[in-house]
Amino acid sequence: MQRFAGNPKSYWSFAKALESSIKNRTSDKHVRLDHLIQYCDGPAKASIQHCTIFEGDRSYLVVEEILRKRLGQNHMVVKAHISELLDGPRLTDNDPAVLVQLAQQMTVYKLTLRKLSYDSDLSSSKTIETTVRRLSTELHFRWADEAAIISRSNREPQSTDLTRFVEERADAASLRYGDLAISPRQMEARPNLVDICRNIHIVQSDCSITRSMYGSRLRCSICEDSHFSDMPIIS
Repeated sequence: MQRFAGNPKSYWSFAKALESSIKNRTSDKHVRLDHLIQYCDGPAKASIQHCTIFEGDRSYLVVEEILRKRLGQNHMVVKAHISELLDGPRLTDNDPAVLVQLAQQMTVYKLTLRKLSYDSDLSSSKTIETTVRRLSTELHFRWADEAAIISRSNREPQSTDLTRFVEERADAASLRYGDLAISPRQMEARPNLVDICRNIHIVQSDCSITRSMYGSRLRCSICEDSHFSDMPIIS
């Protein structure tokens, strides 16, 4: 069972896990209380630890209510979700894994806020604009084109549009031909095969180790010359 350290973003998933793992398995309030305290850490545990002095079945209900009021109210959960989305790090390149993670994050937030009847907060222009600022410069321009197309249909871009946009970019970057859309900075950072081959030849010409010590040489698949296959690369 997952633990709860006091982040409101995790409150409802913890409450669901608590219900399926403990509440549905025993009706003993004392056992429930012991397990509840056991699976709490940090601020969550500090807020309920004193409740062990309570007697009777009421103690478990008191602890549940304390956690909900201090760490699980709807507006707290919504604020925690949106803050994490908006305050995340800037994505400097089109890394598929990072884009997929962002798309999944946005989907979870959308479903959570919709469940709490706060989905309009995620579709506010401020939330969308701040989320777009986390994307790479290249994706800024692509989103501007996407937003223009949406606006021509007489509606404002929604969070669902941005989530779909990020998911599509992640899918494109993950495909075999995703390298065609690689940014110039990433392309410059990639090694040049011609330079690698040339460096191998330079090392070969300076090497004084005899062929008899290492046996036969392999033929290079790039330049069709023969040199040591394990020769180090010098830039």
